[in-house]
Amino acid sequence: MKVFAPPPPLHRLLDVLSPLARDAGLDAYVVGGTVRDVLLARAADDLDLAVDRDAIGWARTVADHLHGHLVLLDEANAVARIVLDDGAVAHIDVAQLQGSVQQDMRRRDFTVDAMAVPLGTASVIDPCAGIADLAAAIVRMNGADVFDADSLRLLRAVRIAGELGFEIDARTRAAIRERAPRVNDAAAERRRDELARIFALESAYPALRVLDDLGLLDALLPEVAVGRGVAQPEEHHAYDVLEHN
Repeated sequence: MKVFAPPPPLHRLLDVLSPLARDAGLDAYVVGGTVRDVLLARAADDLDLAVDRDAIGWARTVADHLHGHLVLLDEANAVARIVLDDGAVAHIDVAQLQGSVQQDMRRRDFTVDAMAVPLGTASVIDPCAGIADLAAAIVRMNGADVFDADSLRLLRAVRIAGELGFEIDARTRAAIRERAPRVNDAAAERRRDELARIFALESAYPALRVLDDLGLLDALLPEVAVGRGVAQPEEHHAYDVLEHN
């Protein structure tokens, strides 16, 4: 059984947050990328939390206790961010659960990001078999509808796979390829940020090949895609314009 064992700085932060949740009468969980990164022994730059009620009110309490700065990310869905000047993480995101913790995990995009750990424990709640996909190094959707709910996830799948050195499973690839033109439905600044994170990867070139294979490159950067198959003088170039770029 996989145990959630965060590094000491993050563990100390969680030890501070646990009584704050208990005093507020909240059920609080470490969720998403934080759980994934700890299980993979990767550095966690931020902390993702979910609570069963009063997410914004509790986030204010946490911000005051940690001398952080509160930012409302989505007031309608009760999502807030606490920006910290120093400490174990740069920021803490607090969201309100949508239904039970199991229901909330199942509505998340990928199995490896659909795990939760009750604050103050080491037990992983894993309704979507994310631990098995971590072991297999696979990015797998929780269902094709996750892309319909947020088209940025089409791009996010490639970025997560590139960051972790994982493969995107066949059914997920097929669902992305089918929906590739819809990636532009996401706000331009969100697409820019995900693409910039892909460009910043040490494995940026393989990730760009995946973008191309899935039809996302044509949708995102049509200026680059028009170079496909356009030859260059053989004495100076071995590749067509697309590959050269």
